Amino acid sequence: MVDCLIRHGARQLAETRGAHEGWTYAQSDAVAAAVDAALSGHVNGRDASDDVRSLRQLLVMLQGGSPDPFLCCSRIWRDSSGPCLCAGPVAELVEAGGFGKAWAKARETDRTDGTGGRPAVWEVCQDAVYQLTEFPSDHQDAALITQVRDIACRTALCFAQHMLAAEEWAHPVTERSFMDMLFSVAGWNQQDQEQQ
Repeated sequence: MVDCLIRHGARQLAETRGAHEGWTYAQSDAVAAAVDAALSGHVNGRDASDDVRSLRQLLVMLQGGSPDPFLCCSRIWRDSSGPCLCAGPVAELVEAGGFGKAWAKARETDRTDGTGGRPAVWEVCQDAVYQLTEFPSDHQDAALITQVRDIACRTALCFAQHMLAAEEWAHPVTERSFMDMLFSVAGWNQQDQEQQ
């Protein structure tokens, strides 16, 4: 029964993601087969490392080579060798609308607090990341914890871009200024990244 659930779940995931991303039927089938192989191997107790690696390579290849489409994508992912892999899940989270009220309230809080920063908005961005990222436990490898925290910060910045894009009245100059403030609040500004 678990194998059947994995097979149908893999197919549903691949078809949903494929429709959203514009994959061909063959590409969706390949993703479904790769997800099925990786999960089935794990559930059935065999080493699925190669299957997971193949799935990751396939998804990266389907994502493409550039971290577009938003204003700060290249800045967020400037030192990454691959494409942004969080844009699809972030877009779905934003489209679901669950953070709309919290975002609007945080925008108003930051606008009226007089500090000129965006700490309330940054908290909303971090809350959103908990929906998208599996954080390692404290006893896991320190390098893994650092890597996941870095990806979480990038994903939070990606979420902010998506939320700004959903505000139809936002001007690119306003968006850039807003994102500059978020980079600063996150402690992750362009100069820091250039020095790393």
